[in-house]
Amino acid sequence: MTFRALSVGVIFALSASWHGRAMAQTGASQDRNLRTCLDGSYPQLCDHARLTQTQRQEVQVAEHRANLRVCLDGQYAALCRHGNLTPDQARRVEAAERQANLRVCLDGRYAALCRHDDLTPDEAQSVADAERRANLETCLDGHYAALCNHALLSTEEAARAQAAERIAAQNSKSASPRLSGPKVHSTSCEAGHWVKSKTDDGEIVTLDDGSVWEVQAYDRPTSSLWLDLTEIVACPDKLVDTDDGESVDATRIGP
Repeated sequence: MTFRALSVGVIFALSASWHGRAMAQTGASQDRNLRTCLDGSYPQLCDHARLTQTQRQEVQVAEHRANLRVCLDGQYAALCRHGNLTPDQARRVEAAERQANLRVCLDGRYAALCRHDDLTPDEAQSVADAERRANLETCLDGHYAALCNHALLSTEEAARAQAAERIAAQNSKSASPRLSGPKVHSTSCEAGHWVKSKTDDGEIVTLDDGSVWEVQAYDRPTSSLWLDLTEIVACPDKLVDTDDGESVDATRIGP
């Protein structure tokens, strides 16, 4: 066998090997795409153009099923593709969303998240009572004067809230400034902060001053939606979005 023939044979073998690897990689990529598509939960990650007609039909069913699950939860109306629902499904979803909204409203602490227009007159009255109770609790703590809606307080409640705020301010001033080591932070809320960065799931939030906060699990759906530069009021045990009044329970873990 001549050197030229040998070279051609080697080149052919290498080309065949490369082609085989490329085909295998393409097949693996198509399999991954199909698995993602058939999950139904991530239509934005599915490359529908790479699907066969039969696969497209299967994926469409999966996406409708996943969308219905999200919609019937009721808590994530913004993520629900209402246009993909049948009339019967739309009625069920509307009821689920009303119930989820009512639960949020009756908590009383999240007035900014409550869709008050969706409440019946009786529900609206119950929600107003819950919001007044939650507001009074915040006011009587004394540390959150910036978060207290004084307009909702009676004359007697306003006097109690003012007394609590004076005591909180005196306790804050009495903290010794001569302690060495890490800076001693005031127990009152600090306005003027903003979100520097956060994890995608909202668990860890870093503010402009470098402070790092761990958000409680039940409030992470709220903090996960915050954007960089979102203005924040930082309190000893919570962070408050000043744009819409949303707050999350959080613990400062650093530095």
